[in-house]
Order: sequence, then structure tokens, then C-alpha cells
Amino acid sequence: MTLDKFKSNARKYLRCQIIAFGILFLGMFLAIIPESILEERAGRAGFDGTCIVVTAVSFPIIAAIIFFGVSYYPKKRLRQLGLVCPNCNKQFGKHRTRLAVMRTGCCRFCGAKVIDSNDLAK
Repeated sequence: MTLDKFKSNARKYLRCQIIAFGILFLGMFLAIIPESILEERAGRAGFDGTCIVVTAVSFPIIAAIIFFGVSYYPKKRLRQLGLVCPNCNKQFGKHRTRLAVMRTGCCRFCGAKVIDSNDLAK
């Protein structure tokens, strides 16, 4: 991979992180909806079977949305963009790690060559 391609993929990954935070906040916003339904229903009719069903169905779905946005999606995107070491499979997800790869052209963890070109960042 060339240095320019690595930088381009790093910028794409930053956009991916923004999307991941958006999914996180969407999940947090969606958690408000069943809670407001539960609060209103529990105040009227007490904590009955409907409240239990709403809780049992909605919160695992919301937790899955948050997990996808925070954990699974960014890691999958790192692999798609090639921001992993071809030798040790360590991910270049952290900013400091990406800077070290751009500076040296090698993996920070195992020392394998990641960037092919000689025009490394000074």
C-alpha cells in the first residue's frame, strides 16, 4: 500500500468513527422511547405484562444497535480499508499507531513493512 492510499484510508476510517458515534447516540435516543412508554403505563396500570414485554424486547434490540455501532462496525471497516498489519493482524485504529506507520512505513507492533513507497512522512 502506498502512503497516499494509507492516508486516504485513514481519513475514511475517521468518517467511520463519526458514523459509529452517530449509531451510539441513536441507540441512546431509542432507549428513551420504551422508557417513556413504561413510565406512563406503570403510572396508569402498574408494572404489568405489557411492561415486561416492552422491556424484554426493546432493550436487547437497543443494546445490539449500540454494540454494532461501537464495536463491530469500526473493526470491520478497519479490515475493509486495509488498516491492519499484514503480518501480525494488529489493527491501526488508534491515531498514534497510524502516525507511527505513516512515519516509519512499518508496523508499530511487529516491524513488518506496511507502506511500499519511499515517500514516508517526515
